[in-house]
Amino acid sequence: KNLSTMLSERLEQLPISSIRKLLPHATSAKAQGVKVFHLNIGDPDIPTPVEMIDVLRNWENPVIRYAPSRGDPGFLDATKDYYHSLGHTFVEETDMIVSVGGSEALQWTMFGVANPGEEIIVFEPYYSNYNSIAVATGVTLVPVETTIETGFHLPSREAILAKIGPKTRAILYTNPGNPTGTNYTKDEIELLVSIAKEKKLFLVSDEPYREYVFDGEQVSLLSYMKEIPEYAILLDTVSKRWALCGARIGIFLSLNKSLIAATMRLAMARLSAGMFPPSL
Repeated sequence: KNLSTMLSERLEQLPISSIRKLLPHATSAKAQGVKVFHLNIGDPDIPTPVEMIDVLRNWENPVIRYAPSRGDPGFLDATKDYYHSLGHTFVEETDMIVSVGGSEALQWTMFGVANPGEEIIVFEPYYSNYNSIAVATGVTLVPVETTIETGFHLPSREAILAKIGPKTRAILYTNPGNPTGTNYTKDEIELLVSIAKEKKLFLVSDEPYREYVFDGEQVSLLSYMKEIPEYAILLDTVSKRWALCGARIGIFLSLNKSLIAATMRLAMARLSAGMFPPSL
């Protein structure tokens, strides 16, 4: 057998990330003196807070050990306080698992809410790496089209329901949208909550850009978690909020105790999310 016939079909079918596919072209253009604006990747150009840089510069612990599988207790406590400061005082450390960036939280989600061959509704255009994670987990993404004429806001309830079938297990959306930047309204989020409740579907809100809203306010799924505690999943990260993309620290959050317990087995299988000093 040659190497190509030894590889699994799912690995062969895995698409190249469109985000990274553009990087060699950008590097080549820069070498020729061309000014490049990196719209292909969400890497903030704001400075990482100096307090965080100082902690790394002044690190004194002689051993960097595994963190607990759920995540560093100090970081979990600080993250709980962050959500409480937004008014979501019901969130507890036990509702969260720290992931290796938001990407691992996405992998856990697709792995956990749907079996191979089952479907997740997404709104097109959507974050391109959803495709790679779906192929890796054997999940089928079912796109619902949004248009530039409406600012990429959600279509009608009927248009969404038309895409839901017997294999549908979840609705996944990014808010604010990536790559569109669309900030979904309260009515739109309530529409999705209503559909999830009616159809008994998981509702997954991917919210890495929560603080990047310049027109109105971001409506988080956190505001509706107690209404649909068994179905709601929040995916979050420190990457954009504090310009810490390279730290690879994400959050998987749900009030569904069975889901959290099962996902903890995935977290234990990879041992540790990584070190994140409580003093940060």
